Amino acid sequence: MQALANSLAFWLFAFLAIIVVYLLPTLIGMIRRVDRLALVFLVNLIGAPTGVGWLAAMIPEEMEKIRELLGPAYGAGKYDDAAKIFADLVNNDTFVEFLTLPAYERID
Repeated sequence: MQALANSLAFWLFAFLAIIVVYLLPTLIGMIRRVDRLALVFLVNLIGAPTGVGWLAAMIPEEMEKIRELLGPAYGAGKYDDAAKIFADLVNNDTFVEFLTLPAYERID
């Protein structure tokens, strides 16, 4: 076991694995060719240690997929509002008893 701990190859592999996991949302964005990749990278870089960065970096990617899937019908829905409500719920310091309560405030 001591030989493994002293191995340079082991530590290089471990360091690269940590970097890949840390930047996973950015790498997924690159694979999916997200338009706002710089924003995904910045949010991922700043917020990844807390875990919130992962969520915040993934929201633009998923919204882009939904936008492409729905095409013109995307504008008729309230998908951007839904993403904002979701992000607010996750990033909020207080627990919302019912997850639908913030959505009720936005009903026309």
